[in-house]
Amino acid sequence: MLFMHKGSELRIFDGVYSEDTPKGNDDKYYLIKDRECLAVVSRFMQVCNALSIDKKDIPSMFRILTNWMRYSDYDSDKKTMYAMMSSDGMAARKREGVVAQFRYYNNYVDLALAIYGEYTSTPTLITETALAGDILRSKGIEKIMVTLSKKINTYAENNIIEVERDKLLKEKYSTLHAPLDWKAWTDCYWTLDSATLLPYLYDITHNLAGTIKWTETPMDNGRITKETMRVNVGTPREDHNWTARARRSNLPIWAGPSYTTHLMLSVALKAGAREEEIQAFAYVIFAYWNQIYPDTATPVHRMFGVMTAAVEFGVNPLASLPESMYNQALYFLARFRVASL
Repeated sequence: MLFMHKGSELRIFDGVYSEDTPKGNDDKYYLIKDRECLAVVSRFMQVCNALSIDKKDIPSMFRILTNWMRYSDYDSDKKTMYAMMSSDGMAARKREGVVAQFRYYNNYVDLALAIYGEYTSTPTLITETALAGDILRSKGIEKIMVTLSKKINTYAENNIIEVERDKLLKEKYSTLHAPLDWKAWTDCYWTLDSATLLPYLYDITHNLAGTIKWTETPMDNGRITKETMRVNVGTPREDHNWTARARRSNLPIWAGPSYTTHLMLSVALKAGAREEEIQAFAYVIFAYWNQIYPDTATPVHRMFGVMTAAVEFGVNPLASLPESMYNQALYFLARFRVASL
């Protein structure tokens, strides 16, 4: 779904039309649909010409724009992004084969730059997707995740009374894992692979978030500020340095650094996770979103967004730099490879 700021169609070459963001300002944006799509394509082409984008790149960029403009009938009737993000909205998009984009732009210059960045990162995304598969298949990472799960379980049992523990397994990812009570979970978690463990750990860590002091967590030190790095869950700010770094290295990105990753790693750290457990956890979070999380639900972070958050927790800084991020992940996989019997 593509949303444009009201009035942006009158000033298509203005790169600083509005500093508004969608949160609390939904009425200032409108969903592009029906005949308006043709007008958006026309404006987009005018901006691409003004930016001197090579004509050979335009067809691929046009396909991305067309995909961004897709929406479900359910989405067209809703006034806010958060209403569209409901389970009913997800089901409607699944029926109609619509990916959850939630792209909000204040001007057509940013829109064109974002699509160009998406286009140039396509080959890198292929590499990143293959890496995600390797992470979820890694027996070495699986062993680390089981050890980490044990630590998180112990932390939960030390902080949550027994009668309340079943509730830890009920959160936003409940539909993505089998329903288990706390005893069943603690009896079987050590038999599960990384992809199966992740949605349980999402629910547990989110329910444990109240046991840590948010003001003590690394993102509050000012190095990562969601409000300035991204417009919303699906739209990075094109004029932020974080976005520019990704664009220069042709990295695929979706929104900014991951606050979800930050929350999950904060709980893991409080539970006593070591550096390699934090890094493995971050890799599995990214890989799960890349490989398994339904793309009809909400946009998910690419690897750069996850690892930007992870580096705040003491992992090797090379694991988050655009120039070394993928090689460091391959090194990590090799380092913790389980020998064949």
